[in-house]
Amino acid sequence: MDSQVRAAVQAKAGSYPLVGYAFFGRDSVLLVFEDSTMTGAALQAHTWMFGPAVTAAEADSCPPEKVLGRKIARVLFRALNRPDAIQQIVVAVHGAIGKDRWTGESMYYYREQLEGRWAGDPKPGQPD
Repeated sequence: MDSQVRAAVQAKAGSYPLVGYAFFGRDSVLLVFEDSTMTGAALQAHTWMFGPAVTAAEADSCPPEKVLGRKIARVLFRALNRPDAIQQIVVAVHGAIGKDRWTGESMYYYREQLEGRWAGDPKPGQPD
């Protein structure tokens, strides 16, 4: 991944380190992040949240725990110049400590979620 693209993705992810990525053919991308709050218990209890809490308007019918992932996927899509071939971006998050390193959640974002304006986008003139 180009260093400028990686920097844009990491900037949007904030304190969640990008620990891996893969391009699958020309149509899919996987981004892997680490989250120290991701635990098996939190995932099972549905209390785990990727990123900060969001308003209903910002979620725009996206589950709240997927909003940051969608923002990251959209930044990647734009940084790659919106390639026609990209059909999905997967944002995977796994724990960081002990056995929770094997606990994870994969969030899928399809082309229609990557294009156009979205309530979670920065306002015009604001940086991604």
